[in-house]
Order: sequence, then structure tokens, then C-alpha cells
Amino acid sequence: MAAEVVEDSPSRDDGVCRRCEALPWNELANPPLSMKQVLEVPESHGQLRSSNCRICCLLANIKPPSLDGKPCSLVAVSAARALCRKRPEFLHGDSTLLFVPAGPIGAKAFKSALQNGFIGLSKPGQCVDIGIRPLDPNAASFAMLRRCVAHCRERHRRLCARPTFPRVSDFRVIDCENPRRSIVSAPVACRYAALSYIWGDVSESSSSSDYPQVVVDAIRATLSMELQYLWVDRYCIDQNDESDKRRQVSQMGSIYANADITIVAAAGGDSAYGLPGISRPRQQQGKEVIGGVTLLEGFPHVFYSVKESVWATRGWTYQEGFLSPRRLIFTDRGVSYLCSGMCLAEYDILPVEMTTRDSTSLFGSLIPRSLDRGYRLSNDAQSMLAEYSRRKLRYGCDALNAILGILQMLEEHGVYSIWGLTISNQPMLHWHHEHPCKRRPEFPSWSYLGWEGHIGIDSDVDYRTRASFQASLGECEEAGFAGGVLPAVGKQLKGLGKDAPRYLHLKEPVINVALSNIRWTEKEQSHRTTIDLALKRGLHRIITLDDALSDGVYASLRISRGVRMLVKAQLDKPYLRPRDVVGVPLIKSSSSASSFEFANNSSWVLLLERRGARYERVGLLRWRLRADSASKVARDGVAFTTDAGDLLGRVTLSRNEEPLWLTEGKIKTVVIG
Repeated sequence: MAAEVVEDSPSRDDGVCRRCEALPWNELANPPLSMKQVLEVPESHGQLRSSNCRICCLLANIKPPSLDGKPCSLVAVSAARALCRKRPEFLHGDSTLLFVPAGPIGAKAFKSALQNGFIGLSKPGQCVDIGIRPLDPNAASFAMLRRCVAHCRERHRRLCARPTFPRVSDFRVIDCENPRRSIVSAPVACRYAALSYIWGDVSESSSSSDYPQVVVDAIRATLSMELQYLWVDRYCIDQNDESDKRRQVSQMGSIYANADITIVAAAGGDSAYGLPGISRPRQQQGKEVIGGVTLLEGFPHVFYSVKESVWATRGWTYQEGFLSPRRLIFTDRGVSYLCSGMCLAEYDILPVEMTTRDSTSLFGSLIPRSLDRGYRLSNDAQSMLAEYSRRKLRYGCDALNAILGILQMLEEHGVYSIWGLTISNQPMLHWHHEHPCKRRPEFPSWSYLGWEGHIGIDSDVDYRTRASFQASLGECEEAGFAGGVLPAVGKQLKGLGKDAPRYLHLKEPVINVALSNIRWTEKEQSHRTTIDLALKRGLHRIITLDDALSDGVYASLRISRGVRMLVKAQLDKPYLRPRDVVGVPLIKSSSSASSFEFANNSSWVLLLERRGARYERVGLLRWRLRADSASKVARDGVAFTTDAGDLLGRVTLSRNEEPLWLTEGKIKTVVIG
């Protein structure tokens, strides 16, 4: 790609404050060898925005209100070092970027620019190979996008391949070269684009003669990417044929994984909005000229536009984006290319061969890092499921179908699941809700799919070695898939989907749990408790619960005579009144399970509510009291009291005594639906 030559622009130094006028702009346009502070920026975002200085107004674009009240400075950095981590002294065509970091200048300071944007500097006649280019408001740069796709095909063969997904049967596509844009049976091994978008009004026509604007624009984008065929779910699946819908939905993972590209409509909130850069203009970059030097705004990383989009809130779009090998992401700030090996924005001046995997790091669980044979997806499965649980579905009954493609991918890599929950040594039951939410009765209560709401998962502990309980699966009366360790069972359940056994049978100590809604006084909130951990050989470790207590629903667990531990309950459903609630520990319940072990390690107790002869999950107790180097721990919703409920100032936990709440539990089988 040829370097961009900056044209001479007339200087307009009127309307510039003395501070900005005094800066050596011509010198600043020469890329520095290392980050350097240009000037302090004490003004708030509002003050900069309302300034009579046009340069200060431009700076307001890269210093958001979130930085108000914090010591900030304008920092210069080499574009080569910032965008591709190359040493600028070995590169030609480098340029300068200005940004306002959220903290001190350092190796991680440029993360602020990724989130808040930056300003590129250039002088007349300067050849820029790495930097910022002006965005055409009305025309997306398909030439750049085609270069990215060609580079991916050539260099990312294993990284971006989707070898485990079969071809789609009874596959139909839109023929974009046909003047009528008709829907046809896909030719064998045809290359096609897929569209990922927000439906919006479900009452709209699903006829090929009345496409909404986003589909019209996607057809133009498909042709511009030198492809003939486009797949759009609403039109390529017969919405009036339930059999066809079931068959196509079951292949959704293959449809997106086998697409040559996926067009992601991450702008607007419905199908009428269209694609910016095709049928509607994009947001314009801020631009100023001073002393002959051009200052051009670079928008924040495309991840933040995606994160704030309606597209990123919908359940179906998660697997559509995740499974696609190559994505063209259309936002109001331009179009960006994203695959597992690189991310490049339309306004970036950067040779594709210099774009690295570091550019994709912000997307985290939104894209797979790799799907080659040497990669174990089990390490990322928990974060993937947690991300999916954030999403909303128009119909709750779609919760399993909307992630089925990802679950199929996990199965092909040896990570099996049941009702959306991955299985390692045990089903992943230690998920929790930060806030109560609404039940989805179509799914088991012990699966996160059975609830509408974002889940949290303790990813900093090894659930595979810490969790230990006897579990089996089957119908309400009888367990058909038994065993203390279930990976082998997972293979038997492969592909069953909604036909999988619905009931979980747990054979563990069952304890009665008293829940109470506690409102702490101001004095109680600041109460501090010292814990004496009795170690081996007469040694002791003293730690302190250091954080303030928060109001909420607590469970009371007897530790020893006269001592109870209150644990804040993470409830799945709203707490209305005391219920018939029992608890089942999801941790090793052997004779060595002392009060010390339960307190000092990550522990989980499943909260269940009786429903006739069976139970339903209603929440989770979780705690971990492990001291840091200062012998202080986050309270994390834990307090110690007397039987009468008075807060204790000091508690001793011994390795030689089991907690009474565990010894008083009776081992029996509970059936959870």
C-alpha cells in the first residue's frame, strides 16, 4: 500500500489560545522515540468543549467527562509504537499521535487512547505509512477491506479456519447479481457473505421483494467484496415452515462459520437504519490546522462502538459474531475489519502485514483466539457463557438455540455441555447472579439458561479440583446418566439439545438454611472482625475482615457452639419472605473438611427451594476468606455472629473441627428441575 502524502492546508491560527499557539507544532509532528508529555490539561471536558480556542475544542474529543477532576496531560507517541509496537527509529513514514492518558505515562498508557481516541499530526509533504487518514463520510473503503480478507486467507489459514463445521444442508442464499435479488439454492461450495443485524419490527415482510435498508446495503457490500451470494436469516429461512426453521437453526453455527465474511450491522437499532458508509453518512472526524500542521481526530477502537451498540445486547448476535472467521463491522464511525489475527479500522493508515493479534485483544470473549487443534477452549468457556448471559432475547425459549453453534464448537474440541452448562469433572453449577432476575420455565433452574440475567463465574479458582459432589442426570423419578464424574456422560449427551435429561440428581449432605433480610446500622457496617486461623504445628495466622458490610439477604451457617457465619446470598429470584430453603455444598465434604478449610478456600453452597417432590435452584452462597500480604481480606458479604445475632470481634477457626452446619446435614438425594 502506498504511503499517504499530506497535502498543504491553509493555516488558520485565529481562534487559538496562547497555550496552544505557543506549542512547537512543527516539531511535534516529528514522531518521538518515546512517549513524552506535551502539556498539562487541567480543564474539564465541558470547559474544553466550550472554549473559544478551536484546538482546545478538538482536545475535548479525546478527553471525556470520565477524566474530569483527574490530573491529565497531553502526551505524544510514535504511531508505529502505539499501533503496531514497532520501534520508530527503524521505520519510515511514521507519524505522531496525541492522546490523554487516564493515568501516568507508561507502557499501558495508550489504552486510554484506544478507549477515548487520539489526534494524528502531519505536515505538508510528509509521507505517512502509519497514522490517521480522513474518513470519507459517504463511501466505505472496500479496497482496504478486500486487502484485509486477502491477507487473512494467505496468512491466517489455521488461526481463522473453522474446520470442524460441516456444510449446511438445504442452504438458500440471496443472489446479489440477479436483478431481482431472488433467493436461490446455494451452489455447491459457494462463497457467500452472511449478515448479522438487529431485526427490529418482527411484523415486517419476509418477502424477497421488500428488503429493508440493511439488507439492501448488505447486498451492495457483498458485491463490493467481490462475492455473489448473501445469507440473511429472515429471508433465507422459510419463516412459515417450522420444520425448515428447526433444521436451519440447528445449523446456525455452520452457516456463520463457513461464511467467507460476515457483515456486522453494529449501528442503529433496527433493520431500517442501514449501513453507514453505504446508504447513510458516517460521523466526521474533528480536524484543525495550526502552523501548517494538520490535526486529525482518530476515533476510539471499534471495540467500544461495538460494546455500546444495540447489536451487542442481543442474544443471537453473540454466536454470529463469535463463530464468523472474518467480520466487516459497520458503525457510525466507519467500518473495521476483524478476524482472530487482526483488527484494522478504516481510518487507520497501517499496512496489513504490520497489523498484529494485539489489535484484537480488547474483544476478549467476543471472538475465539484460535480454533486450531492445539487450542483448548475449555479455558475460555466460562467467560464465553458469562458474556452470552448478558444478552437479551425476544423469546426466552430461544436461549439454547441462540448459543447452540458455540456449544457445538466446544463439543468438537472436547468440552461437553448439558443445557448450556459446560462439564469438566462436574457440571458448572457455581455460577451466580449479582441481582435477582426472571425465571425461564422452558429450561432447568440449575442452568443459567433457566434465568434472564447476567451471571458471574469465579474464574480465579479451579472449580475442577475444588468442586466435588455426586451428580447424575435423568428424569424426575430416576437418574439415567449416573456417575460422580460426568465427562463420559457428556459424550452421550452430545447433540441432544432440548432432548437432554432435564433433572439433576445430587447426593450430598442437605442442610436447612435460614435466610433473613438484614439492614445493618451505620455502626455495624463498619464493624471489623479478626479471624484467628489455627494452622499446623501450633502456628496461627491472623486476618481481618476489612470492608464494610452491605445490606441484603444473608444465610446463617453454624460454625461451632455460639458462633455463626453469615453469608450474603446471591439470589436468582427476588426475596419476598422466608422460604423452605435447603443448601447443598458443592465442595469436598470429607472428614478433613474443617471450618478452616471451608473459610480459607473458595466454597459454594447451592440454595434450593422445595417444589413438591423436587427442588428448584433459587441462589448460591459463595465465599472465600484468603488474606493478602497485609493480612486483610475483602469481606465479600461475610460476617460472624453469636447465636443471638451479635457481631463478633474475634473468631478462631481450627483445622481439626468440622463446621456444624456440615455435620448436621443429612446425606440424601435431591432432584433439581
